[in-house]
Amino acid sequence: MAKNQGAWGLEMGVCSMKAIRLEMQNGSPVATHYDFIDHAKILSQPENLQDQDKMIKEALLKFLSRNKVRGDLVCLSVSSQSGLARFVKLPPVEENKIAEIVRFEAKQQIPFPLNEVVWDFQKLGSGMVIDGLALDSEIGLFAMKRDFVNKTLQHYRDVNIDLHAVQMAPLALINYIAFDVMGKNYKADGSPAIESDDDDAPKKGILGLDIGNDISNLVLTDGTKIIEQRSISIGGSRFTKEIAKEFKLTFVKAEHLKRTVAKAAVKDGPDLKAVITAVKPIFQDLVGELQRSLTYFSNRHRNIEFEYMLALGNGFKLHGLQRFLQEKLSLEIRKPGC
Repeated sequence: MAKNQGAWGLEMGVCSMKAIRLEMQNGSPVATHYDFIDHAKILSQPENLQDQDKMIKEALLKFLSRNKVRGDLVCLSVSSQSGLARFVKLPPVEENKIAEIVRFEAKQQIPFPLNEVVWDFQKLGSGMVIDGLALDSEIGLFAMKRDFVNKTLQHYRDVNIDLHAVQMAPLALINYIAFDVMGKNYKADGSPAIESDDDDAPKKGILGLDIGNDISNLVLTDGTKIIEQRSISIGGSRFTKEIAKEFKLTFVKAEHLKRTVAKAAVKDGPDLKAVITAVKPIFQDLVGELQRSLTYFSNRHRNIEFEYMLALGNGFKLHGLQRFLQEKLSLEIRKPGC
């Protein structure tokens, strides 16, 4: 990036818009600005779908009224539901024919005609090249429906924001763990600066669990490659709906109760114990999904030891959830900065 040029990371969530600006200072990225804008309503609720475009535009205009983006790079994170990621080991192939083989794999792995998607690939892991023959090559295939990409870009064009990159949330989460948590160094092409000679050697991996409103993203990385990623259809709204059902509240009031019950004395309403009792079945459903995922990950990657799980997302503000998962999974769960 040019001197003093920054990079904005944006996320248009269903509850709010989040933004952070980074700038390189003395060789390290430094956060110089951030913003958080609540939507008037939750975008994914059926009764609000017709107002989605309007509320997104309102959030973007409010963001622009408080922040300057001209001259900076602007990157957008989108939900994992918006695209797909596939990880494929290639057969031995001449190095100069990898792109040709990947296109064949893309036709097999992407369940849509390629002209209907925006897709790309990236080589993962080290592999090796002997006499021009690439061995043990692994690639990541990433694709989004072209209609979705065009609609998303239009929201930003309408307010004169030029997006430079769009990335699915699980990949952004993996980048955060690899770069900021594990501190790995990468080359300009995105490949690890220090590559392992033995992909089967014992390694430590970090899990990341980001609980969103509608879905949660679970990822596993050793810092040099994406090992696994999975979306789980349990998010914060499941807890809210259960609270609304149990105490006969509107969704908005249940959401407020969920966020505040652990911090404030409750007057004429359910206390913390009652709320936790109401959502405990959802806790157990989430544990079940995570246990199945971790077993699957372990069976596929027996050389990877789970060091700990990183807990992200507003869902972890729900009192007792972190401790419950830690006990049931027998796995240390940390929050960023801990």
